Amino acid sequence: MEPLDLYATPLQGLNLIEASAGTGKTYTISALYLRMIAELGLPVERILVVTYTKAATAELRDRIRRKLVEARLALAADTGGEQLRGSLAKSGIDPELSLRRLNHAILGFDRAAIFTIHGFCQRVLADNAFASGRPFETELIPEESRLIQEVVDDFWRLHIQQLSPGMLDYLLAQRYTPDTLALFLKGKLGKPYLLLRGCPKPVGLEGIESNFMAVFREARELWREAGETIGQMLQYNTGLNGNRYRKNAIPGWLSAMNQYLAELPGPWFDAFEKFCSRTLADSVKKNETPPQHPFFDCCQHLQDARVLLIGAYRQKLVQLLQSLVEYTDAELAKRKSQRGLQSYDDLLLNLRQALQGDSREALLAEIRRHYGAALIDEFQDTDPLQYAIFREIYLAADAPVFLVGDPKQAIYSFRGADIFAYLKAARDAQARYSLERSWRSGPQLLTALNKLFNQNDRAFIYKEISYVNV
Repeated sequence: MEPLDLYATPLQGLNLIEASAGTGKTYTISALYLRMIAELGLPVERILVVTYTKAATAELRDRIRRKLVEARLALAADTGGEQLRGSLAKSGIDPELSLRRLNHAILGFDRAAIFTIHGFCQRVLADNAFASGRPFETELIPEESRLIQEVVDDFWRLHIQQLSPGMLDYLLAQRYTPDTLALFLKGKLGKPYLLLRGCPKPVGLEGIESNFMAVFREARELWREAGETIGQMLQYNTGLNGNRYRKNAIPGWLSAMNQYLAELPGPWFDAFEKFCSRTLADSVKKNETPPQHPFFDCCQHLQDARVLLIGAYRQKLVQLLQSLVEYTDAELAKRKSQRGLQSYDDLLLNLRQALQGDSREALLAEIRRHYGAALIDEFQDTDPLQYAIFREIYLAADAPVFLVGDPKQAIYSFRGADIFAYLKAARDAQARYSLERSWRSGPQLLTALNKLFNQNDRAFIYKEISYVNV
């Protein structure tokens, strides 16, 4: 990585600019935009600028336009703008030609292609509906929570209501309902790069449940026959450790056992283990023997069977959740297609699919013709799907592309941003630059920060994320 020389950096190929906080990221983007107009002669509608939020697009639009106006005034007055003049001279470009280009850019700036990622995808799909294979008329919905809930409700009816009573009780005990399943899906839909890992093999749940219920029925019968005797054995046995088997706690355990060993298993209680033969054997005083009764052995078998059963329920839950994601992804796409709807995330998915479809080459050629250069802001907040789109368009193209961001500032992981998408782009980049002067912080603070972060070459965990002194 080398320091960025803003007015000497070649305007070609895929470039990554790492910009720490306060180092003039927006200024850099504005200056690169200016050079693309003044030196390359690109019209504003052919320079793609992408940032993360609508508010940021408005700010970038304002800052870029002001930069163009300042440069035009400097060239027209023949004073100021030395860096731009030097760059033009080095490129052999007549300042008068650049002045005309700037005048044209400012007059037509309302056509500037400054978008959010979703806005860019929407524009490409709308302008290339035939090549992208998308319907000409679709309704863009701002959010799809009601549609997701509709699909989840259907999944519950088709796949969960048919489960065994024990599995249903387990799901409800874990607070799984149609509403909580819909919440679980947040951040997991429409992500083709997301790898779902379920259980390695189907769970033989029916056999495990059958075994558990057989042991349960045996324990229930023994309790009905000898519950009072069992209670007395615990209450009055002098060989048991009094700290583990407190006399005042035993009546509550007996009551809980009565509830648990009902016609069907009642609420599980933590003190159940007090009735198990292994626990009793571990809880006697020195040289004493634990109380003996078939019920205690049966409780031990029941506890062991329950451990197996809960493990099987957990595996079944993983399978259900995996099926839920797959079912919802497929059903959402189907229902939105039938109803002529698409969400903001669909814009990315649909463009990515179009770039992999039969009309791929024609679509790529059209996008590259329309957007001959690109400046991607806040690139550290890009997810793998977004980068896959830009990579598909520009990696093999001979176009100037600058990805500007700072992996140390990645904040949108809850919306799918992925630091590994940034690192992949860093490996793809033909050139990597850094901004090394802060315009925001004082020298004493910067000296301290530089010293702090230079103490560890993995200050940000991954060796690919290095700290550049500012």
